Amino acid sequence: MLFYYHRGFIMTITQLRCFVEVAKELNYAKAAANLYISQPAVSRHIISLENDLGVTLFSRSRHNVALTSAGTRFYSEAKDILERIDLSKNSILENPGEEMLNVGCVSSIQIKGLSRIYEAYHKSKPDVMISNTEISAFDYKRVSLGDHLDVAFVPNMAKSSSQYSEASLKYVPLYSGNLCCVMKKDHRLCCKERIAFSDLEGETLIFLDHEHCPPAMDEVQFEIRKNGSNYTYYYSGSSLYSVPMIIAGLGLAIMPDFVCPPSDEVILRPFDLPCHLEYGIIYRNNDRSDRVRTFVDLAKQIHHV
Repeated sequence: MLFYYHRGFIMTITQLRCFVEVAKELNYAKAAANLYISQPAVSRHIISLENDLGVTLFSRSRHNVALTSAGTRFYSEAKDILERIDLSKNSILENPGEEMLNVGCVSSIQIKGLSRIYEAYHKSKPDVMISNTEISAFDYKRVSLGDHLDVAFVPNMAKSSSQYSEASLKYVPLYSGNLCCVMKKDHRLCCKERIAFSDLEGETLIFLDHEHCPPAMDEVQFEIRKNGSNYTYYYSGSSLYSVPMIIAGLGLAIMPDFVCPPSDEVILRPFDLPCHLEYGIIYRNNDRSDRVRTFVDLAKQIHHV
């Protein structure tokens, strides 16, 4: 039986496949037919998974099956887990003799020089396959656990460094940035060279929601709330999704300059809040493999570290 360790608990792959299939079909009988197992077996796996997680994933009645809010949130994670497992399995079957380097990137970071790092690495290690996975700022422990990740690009502040150290991870800073105010081109504040707290009075601010907000930005958003009272807030799951909201005229956002996706329709202005922000690369302290060390060294060279 295959097991998958995820955020403090162990799930079987069969549990996950049953959950994803029921979530897609919203019908236990159809899910069972798709999986070529009995309907009672599907029910047992779902109940076991719910017990392990300590949440209810489906609301059930005689004629209806629906995802709960917890089930909806878990569905995207479960699909991602299964996709990564299938990708790894296919990679091993198709390339049994090749090495693999698994790279994680926090979705909000617009990593400068990433294509150059990959290009230089491929020239240096042509026999090593590269797998790139999007992760959240809270998934850094997947590197320390060896959970399909060898290295990852992550945001950082002083407090984060201690978290990486406690997880037996080495953190190497690559790029430092500054806070900026991101607004639509025709916004009334575009004429200013810098944006202060007083300029934000009466504005609608687009914040990252708590579930997806890295600790560094959580502190920034707390400071903004503390220094002003006449704000309206919208929330987004990523800076990538904040930009379309800004372009639509829904508000403006405060973010590090290295997380704002390029767009001809927005303007960036420095924001008056002293804050040291950076991103870097993490890898396991005890990982001495040449494929990992070469990647880290190239990332440092390209960022002139």
